Formats: sequence, C-alpha cells, structure tokens
Amino acid sequence: MQQRVPYWVPLELYTLSRVLSGYIRCPRELRLLDLLNGTGSSEHGINRGFLEFVDISASGEEHTYQERLREYIRKAAVQLISISDADLARGAGGARGGGKLYPFVSKSAVPVSLQLPSYTLIGCAHCSQGQSLQDVLNEDKLFIPLTGVTIAHPYGLHATRPFVAVNKEQVTSSREEDATTLASL
Repeated sequence: MQQRVPYWVPLELYTLSRVLSGYIRCPRELRLLDLLNGTGSSEHGINRGFLEFVDISASGEEHTYQERLREYIRKAAVQLISISDADLARGAGGARGGGKLYPFVSKSAVPVSLQLPSYTLIGCAHCSQGQSLQDVLNEDKLFIPLTGVTIAHPYGLHATRPFVAVNKEQVTSSREEDATTLASL
C-alpha cells in the first residue's frame, strides 16, 4: 500500500483574538476546502474538530515541520483562513501526485460583503447557475471560498488576499454588492 504523504499549506489563520501565520498539514489527495469542511476526513484519519497548525514565529529556519511546535486550533473558533498564493488556493491538493482530479463546475463570481465578529470581507463568492448567495451560505459546509478579498477591521484595511476560506458560523450578516463596489477598493 502506498503511503500518503501530506504537504504543508502556508496560510494565515484569523481567530477572534489573533492572526497566526504558519502552516497546516493537508493530505495530497484533498483540497484545502475539503480538509476544512471534513470531506474525506475519515479515510485520511483527520480530526474534524481541530486543525494541526505550525506557527512559523514559534520555530527557527533550521527546523523541519516535524520538529516545530504544533498548536491545535478548533475550526469553530476560526473566522477565516487566507492564502496569499492564488495558484495554491485553486484546489490545493486536488491534482498533486496522482490525486483525485476534481470535476470542473462552472460558477459565476458574485461580489459580496460578509460581516464577521472582527472583520469585514469584500470579495467574490462563487455561485453555480441558478444559485444565490443565500444558497451558498445555506450549503452543508462549514467553510466557503471567496476570491479577490479585501479584509478590513474596525481600524481600517488589514490585508488583501486572492483566496479566503470563511467560516459560515462566524458570519453575522452578508449581502450582494454592486460590481462597482469591488472596483472602488
């Protein structure tokens, strides 16, 4: 039997009290959103409730991932996870090393704003034909993807990221925006 070797995904993890920069381990056969939503977790031995997180600030350059200090973060406490590499976000794990190729589903980018306890997100949700933002928010998944995202907090702009996974349980309100709203940012 072939051993499944995970890879480490660099990301920023936002909670109510802090923003962490580091890595989470993801099986090569899974996309990041699959890992976050628990898809395939039983066959990969992944705990659905917590993410194994390696904080880059807690370890020196000479250490390997295995030697670094790990922290286990409850998924329910995560407001959002961002990735600064747009190519990595487009299906992290989806086609690496002979992994499962995910079927392409045509979707439309819908400009949206989402209010979280600590942040306001302005970006694009992706809806299948005939699907609304409300339909996306009501899907049976904990995390939903947004692209081209501006992350703001009460004190101003925090960051812009090409990809963000948002914990729907942390969304306090949402609305579709006019395309000119995104263009003005």
